[in-house]
Amino acid sequence: MYSKSLWRKLNQVRRLSDLIDQLPPQKEIHLVGGALRDLILGRESADFDFATPFDPTPLAQSFARRSAGHWFFLDEPRRQSRVVMGGGEGTTTFDFAPYRAADLEGDLRLRDFTANALALPLHREGDLFDPLGGLGDLSSRRLRACSPGVFEDDPLRVLKGVRHGICLGFDIEEETAALMRASAPRLETVAPERIRSELGAIFGAKPVAASLRLMASLSVTDALFRPLVEREFQSGMALAVRCEELMEMLEDEPSEALILSEETEANVSRAALLKLAAFGRGSSPDAMPAWAQSFKLSRRSGAIVRALAELDPGMWTDLAAVPPGRPRALRIAALGRHPVEALIFLGALGDGEKSNASVVRSALRDFLQHSENGRVPDLLDGDEAGQILSLPPGPQLGRALAELRKEEIAGRVGTTEEAIRFLKAQAKKMV
Repeated sequence: MYSKSLWRKLNQVRRLSDLIDQLPPQKEIHLVGGALRDLILGRESADFDFATPFDPTPLAQSFARRSAGHWFFLDEPRRQSRVVMGGGEGTTTFDFAPYRAADLEGDLRLRDFTANALALPLHREGDLFDPLGGLGDLSSRRLRACSPGVFEDDPLRVLKGVRHGICLGFDIEEETAALMRASAPRLETVAPERIRSELGAIFGAKPVAASLRLMASLSVTDALFRPLVEREFQSGMALAVRCEELMEMLEDEPSEALILSEETEANVSRAALLKLAAFGRGSSPDAMPAWAQSFKLSRRSGAIVRALAELDPGMWTDLAAVPPGRPRALRIAALGRHPVEALIFLGALGDGEKSNASVVRSALRDFLQHSENGRVPDLLDGDEAGQILSLPPGPQLGRALAELRKEEIAGRVGTTEEAIRFLKAQAKKMV
């Protein structure tokens, strides 16, 4: 019953139909892993894994050529390769790998969780292969390890288990949870890039409080950040929750600047980065830059985290007192190269949490209305200001323009004419 319905679903995925059509005769190939799990659960998937008893490289290359995809090796010695199609949010990946054991069952037994240890033949319309009872675990929404040694083989599977538990809404079986907890300290041996990718998915999921509680119960937060006392953990979680709540209240704002699902790097969205930074800032602010560096964040992600780490909570009171409109837009622009993230973060840091949402919303509207490409244009450009002040381009002119902006933020200058009068008064003082 499952097999027939899955075949119908597979044939609705055009790319998979293309692959099935060009399979070599008498060659076995099975759809395995997360894509098959998601098909059974009725979830969409953009990452498909295939297992074969032969070297699938020629098949993957042929599939890429015929489907206008980009092929490359993931692990050449193991003959594991990938075909990527599309781009951005429409990207679909197809991974090809030979069995990691003598046969398909041996391959499935080496996988992480039973929910991922299922196989559906593509070379013929056949039955779903389920040697470990993964189908029953899927029905019960239970996460169970394939074997006691899965986390010793790859400690990153501890984080994958957290991600599956949160994103799929699965309960982690008690014995599996104990194995994960015992292996959590070994996460320090895993490449930072792999940890970063999993954390991006975990902090990108909602609610962040559930993710953090699960990680804490499995000793993951202690392993990745540092051992936290209850007070520190609660403080970090509270700040991450406030960030999440503020972002949720901004979801209906029609602006590209507020597309917080946009990735700052692979698998790390702006929203995930904000919540990750908030947990670090709330639980261990002094250590925050160090652990951010330990995850080897990209240049853009690292710059955002460092900027958020340096924000003074007192800036929220100052910002909230700035007159609305262009003055407030200028004040937000002065927060740095990532003003939207900084404003949301300040709103979470500030007192009066309930009322902060309306201030953040109106302040962002001011900024988006008056800014162009993330910058609020000057009332007077440098050439005009230089002529009024009889100054060439340089530090002195820059300081004069900075003073003009301060006057605007204070609400004492609001038009081009007022800006000219202010600079003329400054010119007289210089004389």
